[in-house]
Amino acid sequence: LIILILLYRYKWLKQAVGLLQEQNKEYLAKIEAYGNGPDEEVIDIISENKSDRLKLKYGDIVFIKSADNYIEINYLEKDSVVKKMLRSTMRNIELQLADKRNFLRCHRTHIVNTSFIEKLVKNYGVNSLKLKCCEDIIPVSRQYLIPIKVAITGFE
Repeated sequence: LIILILLYRYKWLKQAVGLLQEQNKEYLAKIEAYGNGPDEEVIDIISENKSDRLKLKYGDIVFIKSADNYIEINYLEKDSVVKKMLRSTMRNIELQLADKRNFLRCHRTHIVNTSFIEKLVKNYGVNSLKLKCCEDIIPVSRQYLIPIKVAITGFE
């Protein structure tokens, strides 16, 4: 009787291990798919005169600043913020980033990656953003204030 119980228990445990291995494979596949999320996608930014090209992961872009027909892209490279100027307009870059939820226009001259926002600072009626990785002051105009607050707090 004891041998039959042990054999039954052995078969049951073998089945349980098989099921757990299958679940483990499914979870690993989900984790791998999650790792290649929207922040890992690569954007290819080409200047209007097609002389400069910049390939970046969406998650590495900190903010984009406009200066007439040029844009200054601030991005992370080896834990430091690097700046790169390209001849392009904010409108062009905004169209490229339109389907990405992490990027918000906060001023007519700035687009910011919301994952780098530390807090919203109000100083004498002027709103600005403090970022986690750099000391730059990012202005926030009144027309973009509500979407920025929603992105920071997470409430709609």
